[in-house]
Amino acid sequence: MASREHQTYVGTSTGMLGSLRDFSMSEGSTYVGLGERMSQRMAPTCDWTDMSSGEHFVQFFESDDFIVNEVSEYLIHGLKSGETCIAVATGDHLAGIKARVATFSYDLEQAIKDGRYIALDAHETLEKILSDCVPDPQKFSDVVGNLVKRAADLGGGVRIFGEMVGVLCSRGNYDSAVKLEGLWNELRKRHRFSLFCGYSMSHLQHRDATARMGEICSGHTNVLPTETYSSISSPNERLKHIAALQQRTKQLEAEIAELERRISSRQSNVDVGALMPSAA
Repeated sequence: MASREHQTYVGTSTGMLGSLRDFSMSEGSTYVGLGERMSQRMAPTCDWTDMSSGEHFVQFFESDDFIVNEVSEYLIHGLKSGETCIAVATGDHLAGIKARVATFSYDLEQAIKDGRYIALDAHETLEKILSDCVPDPQKFSDVVGNLVKRAADLGGGVRIFGEMVGVLCSRGNYDSAVKLEGLWNELRKRHRFSLFCGYSMSHLQHRDATARMGEICSGHTNVLPTETYSSISSPNERLKHIAALQQRTKQLEAEIAELERRISSRQSNVDVGALMPSAA
């Protein structure tokens, strides 16, 4: 049997946003057992290249370098495919994306002149769509909706990276982040585009974020965990990582419950002491 190496499936023939990961199968390769196949299904890995066009997915991240690299490749694939790309990101990330795209030998300045690449500061754009710190549907439609419509009218498809939700989370405004995700989903009913959202884990450490995490994830068609998870190559190792996180979660829940019990007990003792008559 002849070997088959590095077969790549390109997005244009599969409806995916980019090329899928290469794989190889050579003569004499080791048989993959049932246990390993089950592990692969229970603990899969994926990235933006596994998303279909038109999806609204979220990438959680820990490193700025990681998200800049992921977004840059996501956008350059779109630009080279004739799509219009919009990046609504923080200033540092926009600068990093521009520098990274330059390494692909692509004329980004020409794409900007042609209206095929639009870069917007997330903080500035966010201020244009907020009313009393809450996303306003009409302002969102006027600013973002009209921008997406103009991009769609150019033809060839639209892909967007959005970081305004991440900015809201950095301010502790998780309710508004959830609402903004909802506005994006309403816009997807009127225009077809791919939307890549980025959330830094450093902005999701507050208890209020924990309460909203389920809604944040539910607002997306797919959820991509941080690079810490995706960098683990073995399915079994990923399952071990998940189990360790579950154990850590239970440990922290128990520690919090014990701390709250001690605080409550101490407060009760203080209240009782206040009621006791003082010595003459």
